[in-house]
Amino acid sequence: MAKVVKVNGALLGLPDKNWTLIDSNTNTKKFIKNFMGWNEKILDIDDSPIEMMQLIVDEVPNILEDMLDLTKTERKKIDDTSFSDQYDIFREMARVFLGIEMASISDNEVDEDPKEPAAE
Repeated sequence: MAKVVKVNGALLGLPDKNWTLIDSNTNTKKFIKNFMGWNEKILDIDDSPIEMMQLIVDEVPNILEDMLDLTKTERKKIDDTSFSDQYDIFREMARVFLGIEMASISDNEVDEDPKEPAAE
């Protein structure tokens, strides 16, 4: 049975789009190519958390652009959306296509809406 990554376009500022990526040879090879480029760049960083975060913020949208075949206009739209949502999509691709569990960029992931008042 195929492994699947479902991407809700609304999370990327593209509410009219949704993607279902299966673990096809094409998708897996494309992700491996992107992941290897990412990995090489990470290895060049000298344990600087700020440089590491800058690389992640720069590369994740580029990888999503390639994996989802985004147009230039669509790519620009994702720059104004939640980076943590973008990273979570990337993490899911790494898990499904490569079997790699990526670390979260947040120690305190919250599933509830931060605008909602806290329960007492």
